[in-house]
Amino acid sequence: MNKTKMTFLSGLALLGLEAKAQEALTADFRKELKAYAGAVEAVDKVENAVEQYNTLADNLTTQEQMMTQAVAELKEEITKQDVTSPDFVDNVKKVNREIEFNQDKIKAIASAKETIKGKAQADVFEVLAEGYRTIRELNVELSSLIDTVETVVNSGNKAQIVKALQTLHHELNGLGYALNSVSTKYGLARYNHNGIVFDVNTNSISRKIDSLSRK
Repeated sequence: MNKTKMTFLSGLALLGLEAKAQEALTADFRKELKAYAGAVEAVDKVENAVEQYNTLADNLTTQEQMMTQAVAELKEEITKQDVTSPDFVDNVKKVNREIEFNQDKIKAIASAKETIKGKAQADVFEVLAEGYRTIRELNVELSSLIDTVETVVNSGNKAQIVKALQTLHHELNGLGYALNSVSTKYGLARYNHNGIVFDVNTNSISRKIDSLSRK
């Protein structure tokens, strides 16, 4: 065991006497999880990618709705034309050209939306895979951390240690929930990518913390 780890454990063993602040203890535990920062960053990348494509899709939808409304108004304009007017035919042709122009734009927008949808699925898939990989690493590290601190748990420090671990467990679940929400939206729930399943299950962590709390 390296010197840093020994110092860490020694501090935990004396925790009941030092009455270390709960927030500080949780922060110390978080520092021991080398994959924590990477997991947070990976989830941020997933959420940013989704937001980017949602914004593009929303903008195109707004344009599509505007063009559709314009077509409806132009069609209504035709019905209001004076059939007895000498310019009736020319006016109708002019309005029809505008209708066709807008309908072509609507088709182009629909095509662009499909293109963006496909690009979004590909890009989001890649960042999701990385997100789940880092979450799995964090899950393993937290499990190992619980095993490590279990060796120095006593009646004086148990409550604080358990609470700190529960906080980290909640944070892990929060990151996992964010990924699972996206994978479900894109039809990728429980997808298996090179052995990385697009799902987060931390039940084993929960059981370990419960066991520690009863020690």
